[in-house]
Amino acid sequence: IFLGLGIAEQLLGNFDKAIDSLEKAIGLDSTLMEPYNSLGITYRKIGNHRRAIECYKKALDARLKEVNKEVHRDKDCVEEHIEDGEKVLAILPPFLRKTKSLLKSDPSFAITLCNLGACFLALEEFEIARKHFMESIDFIPIGYNYTDPYRYLEEMDL
Repeated sequence: IFLGLGIAEQLLGNFDKAIDSLEKAIGLDSTLMEPYNSLGITYRKIGNHRRAIECYKKALDARLKEVNKEVHRDKDCVEEHIEDGEKVLAILPPFLRKTKSLLKSDPSFAITLCNLGACFLALEEFEIARKHFMESIDFIPIGYNYTDPYRYLEEMDL
């Protein structure tokens, strides 16, 4: 409810209320990507790009943790064994492919990377911005029409 309310307040231009609601959403469940991303969008709209960057990074971390849990449950990706009396987790070759596949399964990761790049662009940190736009393109799901990172790169090259 707080996530939806925060997004609604943001769309209405009530940024202080949006921030309050989104922080409440995060307080209730800090493992979700969406409240962090929406909070980042809110800070970006009010021109606080540094704070937006922090939020976007937390959004990406939340998604990576979620994907990491799923990949670690896949016995084709990880293997537990005992070595010198201690439990060891071995990463198997499909680990990275499955991780990337899961990150590309919905557009949120690509969109958040692009949002992060837009903040660095606004701060005139061009190489970091370009890196994030390129990475965003790499994580766009196949068949999903998301042109923002391409547009930003084109603008940078003008």
